[in-house]
Amino acid sequence: MGFFCFRKGWLTKQGTSEISNLIVNVFNPLLMISTALSGSGSIPQNLMAQNLILMALFYGLMILLGPVVAKLLRVQGNDRKLVTIMLVFANTAFMGIPLSMIITGCALAQIDLKRVFTDVHLYVFSLFQLLLIPAAAALVLHRSDGMGFDSTLVGIFILLYGMPNGSMPVIACESFDVDADLCSRGYALTTLLSLFTIPFVTMFV
Repeated sequence: MGFFCFRKGWLTKQGTSEISNLIVNVFNPLLMISTALSGSGSIPQNLMAQNLILMALFYGLMILLGPVVAKLLRVQGNDRKLVTIMLVFANTAFMGIPLSMIITGCALAQIDLKRVFTDVHLYVFSLFQLLLIPAAAALVLHRSDGMGFDSTLVGIFILLYGMPNGSMPVIACESFDVDADLCSRGYALTTLLSLFTIPFVTMFV
């Protein structure tokens, strides 16, 4: 819908930036607060502790891998930081804000769609994000049985490592007036490729 609205001129660059500001600064924090307050039941303390440890490992590893992947892909300028953001903010949670998909569509409407499928570096990035990283994570986490991690929780985190780019990097770029071209193309390509890679990643679980 966002793609169509932008191409028809019903949404402008300024309009998408203002909506992005609302999502980043208002709706997304409210969604997190609502999710935390609406949780039902109690989670065993040992599972909570394991979840926090695995979550810290997930984000810490992605932050460390970002510059490495950017260097391997020979990415230059601000795009080096965007590679890290794309890895960190993968599509690992439900974004229950229809506006977020509109903004993503608007961003896609502003790029050359042919470049989504012709950028070799983007395919290599997708290989890292969708297959190599989850495979390495599976190898390490499955060897951590002696540390007492819950097997179901380990399986969930292996799947998280193989998720495609999320919409938040695109929205953040629009909000802070940063060129969203790379994030938009990465979002489109990794989402399409994940239709084939996620079933393969489940084999690592």
